[in-house]
Amino acid sequence: MIRKLTEKQRRFVEAFLGKAQGNGTQAAMLAGVSRGSAAPMAWKWLRKVQVQKALVARVARKEALGALTAAEREQGMAGVWRDETLHLRDRLRAMDMLNRCAGAYSMTHILKGRLTLSQVIAASRRTQGAKP
Repeated sequence: MIRKLTEKQRRFVEAFLGKAQGNGTQAAMLAGVSRGSAAPMAWKWLRKVQVQKALVARVARKEALGALTAAEREQGMAGVWRDETLHLRDRLRAMDMLNRCAGAYSMTHILKGRLTLSQVIAASRRTQGAKP
């Protein structure tokens, strides 16, 4: 007998493959589980056969629809950047999107570089002061 997913389990599957990007605890919280119960509930759900089947089915459905992989998206944006016949504005937008995908604007990326936290804060204050 195949059991259907509960509403929370269905939302968990959607969040796990979507916004939570594979983070079970985040997916459980997005599905409506309390913060304290999210990790154990995610652990429990990820071991249920019907949840595993739903995850596999959703990934297969996504692939069947021809969804682009991350590498394909990056190649497409890189192609736009390299196409010198396009307007510079469009090429710069493609570069901006590539940087966002690579996490070039994240605080983690900045802190892994040679900047200290105080330098980042000082730079942030300078840019905030420059805005009208």
